Amino acid sequence: MFIIKTPASSKAFNNLRLKKLIASGGAGKIFKTNFENLVAKIYITDKDKKLYENKVLSMLSKPPKGIDFNKKLPQLAWPVGAIYEKNKFQGFLMPEIDFKGTVSLERMLQKKMRKSVNLPEFYGYRISVAYNVAACILKLHNLGYYVIDFKPVNCRLNPKTMNISIIDCDGFSVLDNNKERHPSYQYTPEYIAPEAKNKKPEDLGLQQDNFCLAVIIFRLLNNGLHPFQSKIKSGKNLGTIQDLVNKEAYGYGVKISKKFGPAVQSIHEFFPKNIRELFDNAFTKRIRPTAREWVNILRDYADPSSGKLIKCDVVPEEHAHFGLGCGFCALLLNKRIKPKLKAKKKVNANNSSNIKVTLANKTPNINRSINKNNIAKLLELKSITIIARIPFYVWLILVIVNMFLIAVVETEVLN
Repeated sequence: MFIIKTPASSKAFNNLRLKKLIASGGAGKIFKTNFENLVAKIYITDKDKKLYENKVLSMLSKPPKGIDFNKKLPQLAWPVGAIYEKNKFQGFLMPEIDFKGTVSLERMLQKKMRKSVNLPEFYGYRISVAYNVAACILKLHNLGYYVIDFKPVNCRLNPKTMNISIIDCDGFSVLDNNKERHPSYQYTPEYIAPEAKNKKPEDLGLQQDNFCLAVIIFRLLNNGLHPFQSKIKSGKNLGTIQDLVNKEAYGYGVKISKKFGPAVQSIHEFFPKNIRELFDNAFTKRIRPTAREWVNILRDYADPSSGKLIKCDVVPEEHAHFGLGCGFCALLLNKRIKPKLKAKKKVNANNSSNIKVTLANKTPNINRSINKNNIAKLLELKSITIIARIPFYVWLILVIVNMFLIAVVETEVLN
């Protein structure tokens, strides 16, 4: 018979029954239970049961604010009860993440992957997801929790709301009420900070999370490219992406590198200065931008009323930009178009859906490089019906609602 230990302020669970096995990993197995929207993770070995018991109990005593385990789409698969059998720790209860109604965040990064699972193509959705990821990490960092093995495949994306849920929460690095840290034991290549190349996951903390967060945001904003997926100007093969991370082969800086250059599909030159500076600090320094800094910067671009994210006038159902010209249109023209150095002031900042900016008046350099074939290509793209603009308006409504909800949660965290 199972006994469930929960915090005194939480709902009590009695007569737990394990039902269908729905997943299995190296450390444990996931079972459906007789409790609605809750599943059980049962550790396999006695070693892991001893390793994770105090961590799970600590997580129960200090859950992030704003997380409701009764929701069908919780942000975290956070423990809500420790499972014991004959006074021996076995595992924990947690909210069930709906894998059928969500997709891996990895699917949001590139156009082909988005198309394969019918995710919206409008660029504003990716900005919203980046903001939501940073906001979720901020809640964890406020309590001294670090994800460490932070990567897109550990995040589930809800296509209807663009919110994310993080799984494998028992793998976090956890600070308990006695200031004792229960470390993480996993990390994944391509998401390991350069200074950690000779360290174990147990030795990592805030700066590892800040590195991973910046990598994920960079990939969301820049066509799925990893920030260390650079061209080697010498022509040498420097190995895997993690090898390039370890060599700090960053080719997307404001200051052009003599050794490394950007991939041809990059639109980083069209990012605003404040975002580019955050990326440069994240990938060239050891003290990196925090989740709060990303939340503060991305909030304006995710908020349609700010007018800072501008709908492209040529391909408005997909493209948007930051006022320096449309990087996506530049890629379509097969040109390395240089962005404007300074954007003009926006019109009607309170209604971004009405803002229309042509390539001609926002990026003068494009006019000098477009030939007749390219004009025909843009005219063909311009022949878009009003139906094709629907994704933008759907995004507009979703973001306004989502920004309000996140603001409420942030207020709870700060209080």
